[in-house]
Amino acid sequence: MDIIMQNVNLSKISILDNVTMEFEFLNSYDGANYKKIICNSVWKLSSEIDLSMGNEFPIFVCDVRLRKLEKGDVKPVFVYYGFGLKVSELKEYYLLCIESGEVSISLICESIEVNDI
Repeated sequence: MDIIMQNVNLSKISILDNVTMEFEFLNSYDGANYKKIICNSVWKLSSEIDLSMGNEFPIFVCDVRLRKLEKGDVKPVFVYYGFGLKVSELKEYYLLCIESGEVSISLICESIEVNDI
């Protein structure tokens, strides 16, 4: 998997419609707006977030990783994340992983945009 961001702060997660999610990140050096990831046609979302410290502050994220799934990887990845429905192999799929000690988010979607904020 390619690392597309490191040492950033996850400031906001939005569900824009039933199948589109948006993640906003801040620069961990000065807190300025940094990047936004838009995931279109989300097929599967798996997340764990430790809210024991409250949610007043953005969550530090060590790595944001992205991988375009090759045709032979699609079914095994869907099985690994517990997706029980039929999966079409005619489309492109991407695996996005947002990882740190307080958050673990993995999702599979059809397309991803990474934009500056």
